[in-house]
Amino acid sequence: MNVRNLVLLSFLVMVAMAAVPGRSAAAEPYPAAPVRLIVPFPPGGPVDSVGRLLAGKLGAELGQSVYVDNKGGAGGGIGAQAAASAEPNGYTLLLGSTATISILPLINSSVRYDPDRDFTALAIAATGVQIFVVNEKVPVRDIPGLVAYAKSSKRPLSAATGGSANPFFIAMFEKEAGVEFLHVPYKGTGPSLADVAAGHVAFTVADTSAVIPLVKAGQVRALGISSLQRSPLAPDIPTIAEQGFPGFEAGGWFGLFAPRGLPANVQRRLVDALAKVASDRDMNEQLLRLGLTPSWSVGEDAARNVRKENGRLRSVAATMNMQPQ
Repeated sequence: MNVRNLVLLSFLVMVAMAAVPGRSAAAEPYPAAPVRLIVPFPPGGPVDSVGRLLAGKLGAELGQSVYVDNKGGAGGGIGAQAAASAEPNGYTLLLGSTATISILPLINSSVRYDPDRDFTALAIAATGVQIFVVNEKVPVRDIPGLVAYAKSSKRPLSAATGGSANPFFIAMFEKEAGVEFLHVPYKGTGPSLADVAAGHVAFTVADTSAVIPLVKAGQVRALGISSLQRSPLAPDIPTIAEQGFPGFEAGGWFGLFAPRGLPANVQRRLVDALAKVASDRDMNEQLLRLGLTPSWSVGEDAARNVRKENGRLRSVAATMNMQPQ
């Protein structure tokens, strides 16, 4: 066989191999390139800190760089939509949370992704709770006092709302307590807390990692925490449940998601790597330092927990007659 015929034969073999069904990225070693982790909030906040921690640990297990891509806006919706629309090849992941996965589709009519249909849950890493706080000059010291003060005020008490989970949790409390606040929207937790501390707004709800330093500095006063049991991070703050609202619970989780349709080998590789990250002692100690509780579930366990939470919050929204705006 002459050289020309040999080259032609080689070319035909390559074309035939490329046309074999199923011969794609699914059959290639993964990951063969850096992996993008979309964090749907701006840099510098508590969500970003979780994303960077997970990116570093996951990258070490995968043997490939995992880099953070901050895509803030629309309460996390812009970044979540970008992840949902990405090619499901394992090279784009999402740092998902209660806010973006479970709550935002319930309150924002512009959200185009379906949390159950468009994402694959890979792992839930941690949970956090909310602390209800007021400016130090507001004359209340507990949750019953807040309710009484709000009901007696001639004008609705102002409440700073940022992101998507925060206004949802405040609405839950309004329904439970029979009060109505004047919602003052902010782009995020940081600006909303800053204005409460400065006295521009009376009240807000925010996660423990953001609130505790301000409480210790005497800039805001903590009234109650939204978990059913007191938090070891703030054992002196009573729960809202023990202050006359039994069963009241409002909190969130953080985890890793991928666009629906991952090749089986890619999903298995990611889940196996995340199972190792879950047992990393340094990982869990750092989550605690961020004010979060390591609460790992991986693979199908994570997917089951997310479906359960989505259903629970849909029921809460229905009870409150809440419609997407």
